[in-house]
Amino acid sequence: MTAQSFSSLGPCIEACATDGSRLVVTTFGGQVLGWNTPDGRERLFVSATATTAGGQAIRGGVPVCWPQFSGQGPLPKHGLLRNRDWSVLTNDIDGDGRARVALRCEADAVTRAQWPHAFAATLVATVGGDTLELALTVRNTDAAPFSFTTALHGYWRVAELADVSLHGLEGHAFRDFTGTAGEAAGAPSAAALRFGPETDRVYADAPQPLTLDTGHGRLAFLQAGFTDTVVWNPGAERAAAIGDLEVDGWRRFVCVEAARIAVPVTLAPGAAWTGTQTVRALD
Repeated sequence: MTAQSFSSLGPCIEACATDGSRLVVTTFGGQVLGWNTPDGRERLFVSATATTAGGQAIRGGVPVCWPQFSGQGPLPKHGLLRNRDWSVLTNDIDGDGRARVALRCEADAVTRAQWPHAFAATLVATVGGDTLELALTVRNTDAAPFSFTTALHGYWRVAELADVSLHGLEGHAFRDFTGTAGEAAGAPSAAALRFGPETDRVYADAPQPLTLDTGHGRLAFLQAGFTDTVVWNPGAERAAAIGDLEVDGWRRFVCVEAARIAVPVTLAPGAAWTGTQTVRALD
């Protein structure tokens, strides 16, 4: 798995650390699309049929969900930021030789028409060695408080879904969103999470670290500020109805998302919140 091209998805920023690890970020949606560790392996999944036509959000990488997660509210699914243009704040190498890209998105007439609040959101992505660090900061630039839910909706590349397992959530209750009736309680399991049929779960107050055995290496997940974890894969039946996901693409990723859903963040005027997710390739 070598570096892939994202030229069809619009202007991208490629940043390389001194050790050869690589980061690709697009200003459309403030979205990380590629993460190569120094061995050249791509650790993120982007659909081969992903498109930005008509302002559509990109299927894959790490979309930013804010100020609403999924359809749990009156806004468009996953909120306002994943199909907005972001500006570049920095694109540099830090003192440890790590590549770092910082992007920013602020309220404008379009966002205010859907959500009447002033804000500034910043995403900082850093790579070096075996580690990707993501930090989302939201500042309330309005005169009144506001609340939000959020997630970093990472699509992590796997070799074959049937062989994948997620460890660390054993014994933890969850909310299940796969049923036709909507949200339901999910019973804790003593076994590692395996995949096949559709999986759509929110683990509130999620334990950490989590370890994803991808079939071609393990990824470890740590988070701060984000209190919850979302685990998602559409399975074959639902994937068939997703127009921007290639045939059998559902077998090549699992979403393990750092999230803040169960208890929304409330920000006073001038206040800021930061959530981080650190992903380490163990092998």
